[in-house]
Amino acid sequence: MRPVEEHIYKLLFDHDCVVLPNVGGFYTVQSSAKLKAGNHKIDPPGKFVAFNKDLRHNDGLLINSISSFENIDYDKAKEVVRDFARPLETAIRKREGFALNGLGTVHFNSEGSLQFEADKTVNFDRDAFGLESVIARPVSAERATSSVESRSEPETDTSRSTSWKRVAAAAVLLPILGYGAWFFTATDVLKPNYRFHTSDLNPFTDKICEVYHPRSGSFDLSFEEIRSQKNLKSLTLVEGGRSIPVVDEKPAGSGSDRKTATKSQRGNYHLIVGCFSEKQNAERYMNKLTNLGYDPYIVDVKNGLLRVSAENVSSRSAAEQSLSKVKTEVQSGAWLLTK
Repeated sequence: MRPVEEHIYKLLFDHDCVVLPNVGGFYTVQSSAKLKAGNHKIDPPGKFVAFNKDLRHNDGLLINSISSFENIDYDKAKEVVRDFARPLETAIRKREGFALNGLGTVHFNSEGSLQFEADKTVNFDRDAFGLESVIARPVSAERATSSVESRSEPETDTSRSTSWKRVAAAAVLLPILGYGAWFFTATDVLKPNYRFHTSDLNPFTDKICEVYHPRSGSFDLSFEEIRSQKNLKSLTLVEGGRSIPVVDEKPAGSGSDRKTATKSQRGNYHLIVGCFSEKQNAERYMNKLTNLGYDPYIVDVKNGLLRVSAENVSSRSAAEQSLSKVKTEVQSGAWLLTK
C-alpha cells in the first residue's frame, strides 16, 4: 500500500486543498515567475504547497481516494489515515517537527509557533511541467557591437531564404512535370479521333475502353450440312476465304439433353446429395457426379429447391450400402429419401 503522504502528493496536482484529519490541511499557492536580481536567476511560475493547522475537519477527499486506489472499503481507509495521523498529532502537541516526502517540513520557531517549509523542488502546476530555473547572463553593448561587426557575410539570412524558396519551387514543379509526362505518354489523348474522358486525368482509375469499331470481315454460313443432318455435330465458318471449324462442345448428358428418370423407371430409394434453387447449379453438380461414375438425376422440387440424387436404388439394403459409399466419396451429409 502506498504511504498516505504519497496519496496527498498525488491529489494536490488536481485539487487545491487536501485535509489530513486532526492534523491540518495542505493547500497549493500560485506563484508567478520571479527574477532574482542578485544572481540573475529566473524561476518559472508554479504552484507550491502550504500548510494550515486549523483545517482539521475530515472532508472525505483523502479517505475516498485511498479507498478507491487501494481497492479497500471506506472504514479500512479511514483506519489507515487515522494510524498515519496519530503520531503527527502527538508531534504537534509536543512541539516536535516532522517531514513529509514530496510536501515539506513542519517545525516550531523559538516562540513555539508552527512553521511549514515547503519542498520547492516540487511544482504542482501541470501547465509549468518541465520548466526549470535559468540564469540570465547580461550582454554588454560593446560585446554585442563587436559580434555584429565580426560577421563576414551579412547576407546569410537572405541567401538562406533564397535557398528555401528554390526548394519550395522544386517541390511544387516536380510533381506537375511528372504528371504531365505521365498524361501524354500513358494515355491516348494524342491519338487521332480519340474521345477524351475525365477519368483520363486520374492515374489511379481503370482505363475506359475506346469506342468499338466493327470488323471489316464478315462470316458466310453454309446450311447444307444443317439441312442434311438431324443432329448437328460441327459447323464451318468462312471468313475471307478462310474456313474455321466450330465443334459443339456441349457435354453429353448436360442441360436439357440429360437423361431424366421418370417415376415408372426409378426405384423408391433416392440418395439425396444436394438441393439447389437454380437448375443450372444443379446440372453443374450432376456433371461432377457423372465424372465420379454416378448416375445423378433431379428427384423433384421441394419448397422451391431441386433435390438431386446421386443414384437410384430399388431395395433398402442396397440403398443403405450405397449411402455409406456416397457419404465417403461425395457428400458426408447425404441422406436417404424414400418416395
